[in-house]
Amino acid sequence: MPIDRATQQDAAAIAAIQAGVIDEDRWFITRPGELVTSPEGKRAWLEALSRRGNAVVFVARHEGEVVGFAVCEGGLLARMRHCAKLEIYLARQARGLGLGEALLRRVIAWGREHDEVQKLGLCVFADNTRAVKLYEKLGFTVEGRRNREYREVDGSHRDDLLMAMWLG
Repeated sequence: MPIDRATQQDAAAIAAIQAGVIDEDRWFITRPGELVTSPEGKRAWLEALSRRGNAVVFVARHEGEVVGFAVCEGGLLARMRHCAKLEIYLARQARGLGLGEALLRRVIAWGREHDEVQKLGLCVFADNTRAVKLYEKLGFTVEGRRNREYREVDGSHRDDLLMAMWLG
């Protein structure tokens, strides 16, 4: 499955995918309407990340179209540069095709190619069992759990898992 580094030409697709996933109001802490993203904003973001040695964005393509992306950003401060935070977004129609795993494997390979990045970290809702199983399958472990960290519109709460993988 084609996994490529994101380019400026991918900015509109990245913005649309991110907005679509957030609009589902299920997978990320950001609620619909809280993140305003535009192709122009994503182009500037991609440009800024391309200048950093500890950050990367990969896109997944299906039938020639961008249907998902992974962003991995190392810290800006000296004491945090070695830790990169990971997020993966897949359009609804692209789920179940193995693209999430392909993106994750590519990010892990990229991290292992960059000495500056020693640790990949992420946060995931504890009830997102499909994602948690994938992360564990590829070597991530739970470093912590924040109980009842997020409150839903209906008043229920969700736990946040902190997961990480050491690359060295």
